[in-house]
Amino acid sequence: MRRHPSLANLRKTAQGRDHDDEPPTPCARATPFSDLMLATKSGEGSILHLSENGHDVLLMERIDGRFQVLAGTTEKLFLKLADETVQDFDYVDAYILNHTEFTTSDEFLENLMSRFYLEPLPGELAYFYKWQHNIQTKVLHVISRWIKLQFIDFINNPVLLTRLRAFVTGDVTRGGFAAEARSIRDLLDSQDAQHDQPRHVIIQALANVNVRQHAPVIASHCAQPLSPSMALVPAILAMAPKEIAQYLTLADFYLLKCITPFDLLEHVRKHKHQQPRCHGDYIERLTRRANQLSHWVQQMIQLQPSSRHRRLVLRKIIDVAKHCLEFHNFHTSMLLTTSLLQPAIQKLTEWSGVSGHEDVASLMRLLDVSNNMYAYRGALAQAKAPLVPFFPLLLKDLTFIMDGNAPVYQEDTSNAAPGPLTATNASMAPSSSPAAAQASSSSFSGAASAVTGLGGDTSACATNGCHDDLINFSKYRTLTHCLHGVLRATYDDYAFSSQLGDWAFLTPNQPRLHTLPDHAYPLDHVAWLMEQSLWASSPASSSSSSSSSPSSSTPS
Repeated sequence: MRRHPSLANLRKTAQGRDHDDEPPTPCARATPFSDLMLATKSGEGSILHLSENGHDVLLMERIDGRFQVLAGTTEKLFLKLADETVQDFDYVDAYILNHTEFTTSDEFLENLMSRFYLEPLPGELAYFYKWQHNIQTKVLHVISRWIKLQFIDFINNPVLLTRLRAFVTGDVTRGGFAAEARSIRDLLDSQDAQHDQPRHVIIQALANVNVRQHAPVIASHCAQPLSPSMALVPAILAMAPKEIAQYLTLADFYLLKCITPFDLLEHVRKHKHQQPRCHGDYIERLTRRANQLSHWVQQMIQLQPSSRHRRLVLRKIIDVAKHCLEFHNFHTSMLLTTSLLQPAIQKLTEWSGVSGHEDVASLMRLLDVSNNMYAYRGALAQAKAPLVPFFPLLLKDLTFIMDGNAPVYQEDTSNAAPGPLTATNASMAPSSSPAAAQASSSSFSGAASAVTGLGGDTSACATNGCHDDLINFSKYRTLTHCLHGVLRATYDDYAFSSQLGDWAFLTPNQPRLHTLPDHAYPLDHVAWLMEQSLWASSPASSSSSSSSSPSSSTPS
């Protein structure tokens, strides 16, 4: 039996790289969001039932050729994290990200520590010694993944962090896992140090952007901020559409990369944690920028001094949207297209003089709402990373999965054929007939000890309340699929990211306009002009409207 490769992952993390954005599993997915479009194949969808004392305690469904947890009691869901079967990394991530929905972080850590010191049941001594080390290694992998994926749980609960450090330093080291304990301590120190800085500072350093110190700027290089009347007219016409698209893509890409899975989940959950955000809300920043960009497009077109200028600007924005789509930046491309479809812009007579109407039609196809925006979802599923998904729809999907699926598993008693795993049917996967269910339960009985886990006293379940309603884990699995897609989409930087040195899009109000851009970075000049133009076009009430959601731009 080979040891689980968790130690290699721990050592890799301890080298100082931020692995919050590491692809969740070493799978061979061709594109970040391809798994969200896959339907279960013919012959799949059968459900295995594990029962104890006449009650179902764990349901597993065959998906993509392997059985995955569909629902279970809190005890069985926890034991499945580290048992005798092959550890499912996707399952581990789904449990960690959503564990506060069915337990507490304190209880989670307590259970992990107890699981590390599992004890054999009577008559299972040989079996216990065979699997003890393997299960303990898996427990340590779960702990390390928890630290990497959601360290905010420990920041919000200092007592939890103290208990974990004491457990790793003492019990784990004494248990014969000195190397693993050292790696986890290094990981804790690394995450603790990173938390002291805003996330965009870490992301910027990892991207090797703006790493060198700028030389002092002499007075002759000073520039005056542009007034609205000065900034709006020349800005977009003075820049190449491809360079504008590159800068807008990098701005939205890195803002999205700064958003953690925890941020997204907390945004869509009804019960918000009360802890304030330490370094700003990047969802709010991306939202505010989306609204700002939409207003900028309308202002840029309507305030042009002549009909000829309006035609040029219309054509330029279409070209920018096309280039954004070439860079798989669906977010900016669809925002620009939506802005062009506003009634005030559509009624302009200058459209008759704009060439390339087929380009507009091609861009509009992504906004087709039929079949739940199938055209966009199909294009997203085929797009390779790096990419930027349409953020308003991403938030809407996450909200629908969270609110549209019951937290408790509800069995469909119909005999309909199983359908694809989607947000609409993940919680309603059809069960087999009673005879088939009994056969499934019998065929699965050989793995009962693996699911129950070493040291699990099943006889106590009836008295300890283990047979509560089954938690609908497919809901959290689907949520995690979406979050994994975002992590995979933003893991690798764009090839042209090295051309941007100054992340001017991070400036909350008026951008830094006192110096001219550094010519060592070709896109800095575009950033300088674009941020001035965006700021100049913003209404005076932009600070009060920044909290509005970009979902207003989402096709209904």
